[in-house]
Amino acid sequence: MTGHTMKTCWAVIVSTLLTVFALPTHAMEPAVRADDMIESIGVCTHWTYNDTPYGKEFPKAKKMLKELGVRYIRDRFTQRNVEIYNELGIKTTAIVMPEMETYLSLIRKHPDAVAAIEGPNESNLWQINYEDKKGFPDATRLFQNDLYQAVKNDPILKRIPVIATSTAYMGNNTPLYPLNSFDYAVIHSYPNGRSPSHLQHKLDNAQKLLEIGQIARPVIATEAGYHTAYGMGSRESQGTTDWAKAKLIPRLLTEYFKQGVVRTHIYEFICTHEHQNASGKRAEAKFGLLTYYMAPTAAYTAMKNFITILNDNDADFSPKALDLSINSSVDTLHHMLIQKGDGTYYLLLWNDVEVYNQDVHHPDYGKNIYNPDVAVTVSLPNVPMNTVKLYQPIHSDQPLDQVQPSAH
Repeated sequence: MTGHTMKTCWAVIVSTLLTVFALPTHAMEPAVRADDMIESIGVCTHWTYNDTPYGKEFPKAKKMLKELGVRYIRDRFTQRNVEIYNELGIKTTAIVMPEMETYLSLIRKHPDAVAAIEGPNESNLWQINYEDKKGFPDATRLFQNDLYQAVKNDPILKRIPVIATSTAYMGNNTPLYPLNSFDYAVIHSYPNGRSPSHLQHKLDNAQKLLEIGQIARPVIATEAGYHTAYGMGSRESQGTTDWAKAKLIPRLLTEYFKQGVVRTHIYEFICTHEHQNASGKRAEAKFGLLTYYMAPTAAYTAMKNFITILNDNDADFSPKALDLSINSSVDTLHHMLIQKGDGTYYLLLWNDVEVYNQDVHHPDYGKNIYNPDVAVTVSLPNVPMNTVKLYQPIHSDQPLDQVQPSAH
């Protein structure tokens, strides 16, 4: 295939190879395993919130969680997490605070249900007291050190990785320095309605806990996402419309994976309140992929479709690079090449532009931005194939179009 032109702001192109072939060593585009992409996706839950849909609608919530297709959730570890693992195979990134042994004793009984153990959540806001220390950062630092030692010295728990304690708002982790007691650094990343691609400063900041001379740790985003309490000016963090969030969630998952984030947990699974939380904040009630009434949002559907399209349980192969070139009239086109175990390639393309107007002084503030389609030419001069399928997860998990490759 020497060239194919398409118009898209987010698309997945599937190339089905006809034969095994040797590729030249120039202009090679590396591919990543589809299974690794899916392994990087999780969602935040609150199963202990019994007076919200998490508690009142638990059976339906489990059903919707299964249909979403994620393999990981992030929450405190309770019997409901055990039930979810036993029934659905979904593991928990388990937050431990502040009763350390209470949580570790349950994890010790069900270690296979836990993907990682995380230190205190945003303890610069939700401060803890521990031993003879009070508040942030002293109690948090001591708790994290003791948690790490407790896990690594336990014959049952020691294989489970430990994630650093998180803080709210970037830069607030620096008072914890020096802190080395974790296997994974952590970020809580909320782009506030904007493009998710500007991430490097957050990844760098996550390493500032470490003592000088320590090797940088891989990063997990234990919270990331968008809320839909939009058009509030500067009163709260900026949200988006449902439509914009649906476009941004697959982009966020892909950008974070591409930039090296090991796993990203979307905050959150279900809206916990109808209009606002107990503190009167609308934003805190509008992060859910499911509404307060358990209806799927457009973002839930887009994320579900994204996972369905790329899902693959084959991690026992080495993906092969392709001789590939992509040409476009814009410099905002991003891409990632993915391969499944059966040899099928998926080329993810997205236009890294804003889709929601954040300018409070603009007459279109709080409205969607409908960007024009961008023409893209994909050339694979040494790749024999039979069909190219075009997908858009915001619309469907089925191909929207199927075309025959052109030869020029």
